[in-house]
Amino acid sequence: MVFVYVFRVGFFRIAFCLLIQDYQTHCPSFPQWKIRGYGFCNNSSIYTCLHNTNEDKFIENCGFGLNLLEPGYRFVISGMLDSRPCGPERFQPFSLLPNTSSRCVTRKSQCNREGQVVYSNGTTTRDRSCRCNYRDNFVFVTKPKTKCYCIPSEEDCSCYSKACDVDHYLTPDYQCVHFSNWTGIFQCPAIQNEKIPKNGATTRKSVPDSTYSTSRKNTYLKYVVSIIVPVIFLCGVCFVLGTYFNLQDEQGIAKNSSS
Repeated sequence: MVFVYVFRVGFFRIAFCLLIQDYQTHCPSFPQWKIRGYGFCNNSSIYTCLHNTNEDKFIENCGFGLNLLEPGYRFVISGMLDSRPCGPERFQPFSLLPNTSSRCVTRKSQCNREGQVVYSNGTTTRDRSCRCNYRDNFVFVTKPKTKCYCIPSEEDCSCYSKACDVDHYLTPDYQCVHFSNWTGIFQCPAIQNEKIPKNGATTRKSVPDSTYSTSRKNTYLKYVVSIIVPVIFLCGVCFVLGTYFNLQDEQGIAKNSSS
């Protein structure tokens, strides 16, 4: 039984080390932020978890105070408390405190729903804007605030396929026009890299406007697996050893009773 106790203590120490390593790789999610803050600082309002740019890891701290950061930036540690612009896939539309998040809090829209393409990649303070791919005859379900594009975080950007009459083509302004009336002058800009056929109308073959890497998801998945597999293995070993020693104890008790 002493061996089982020692093994269990060792198991929990290993699990604790894995948990600490987890917070060196990335910070707690928003639902876990306050829980971790109470556990680390006894006060979630002073807890911070920020990226250390010099060591390329995340550092937990309890003493940076309530510094306010302007929109479009996130806090980092670079020798001292510092700031960096939001990355290309996130934006920060309001001021941020260091005890709120380790990154810009809002993820940009992907413009990957049916018929959607990217109109503008946005900024560090503004979401990405989308448009419907008129080259594949897609138009807006609901007319957006602006004629040419919409912002998914602010309005409905759904698209549907619209059929034009024979010899009519959908323009960048989302109007069906006969090819003889095609002027090439529109209020909305044309999608780049489109080809103009001899009759003056655009081809309807769609070309993807952008692609998004899945490497971050794959890295996160590998990291989760690398933590879960050792924990499951240790649990299995602990269970087998515990069962074995319990059986040994029961057999010893049975022998003592029979004697």
